Amino acid sequence: MVYVTISIVVGALISLAYLVNVWISFRQVSRDRQSEQRGRASEAAVAEDEAWFSWKAFVSIVASSAILYSIGKWAFLWNYVPFIAIGSAVAVIAAFTFERRKRI
Repeated sequence: MVYVTISIVVGALISLAYLVNVWISFRQVSRDRQSEQRGRASEAAVAEDEAWFSWKAFVSIVASSAILYSIGKWAFLWNYVPFIAIGSAVAVIAAFTFERRKRI
């Protein structure tokens, strides 16, 4: 019962951090779109963001494919699916944080 309580608390904290980061990112996107409409967006910044996104997307596709293959190959890994979901949420939180720090 202790493990269930700990996992609920950890899951709630990670969910809260995830939602805060999503909200901050949406506000940032809104500000970026407003500045683009005013003509202040530079072409170099847009190209750099697109290259960075492509690299992150490629790594995430490879990692998720490896995880799905492993789960399909070895049945005992199904016990770790909830931890993989929590790890994915933590990775998204880290990506939001790194992106925000890069823009500052």
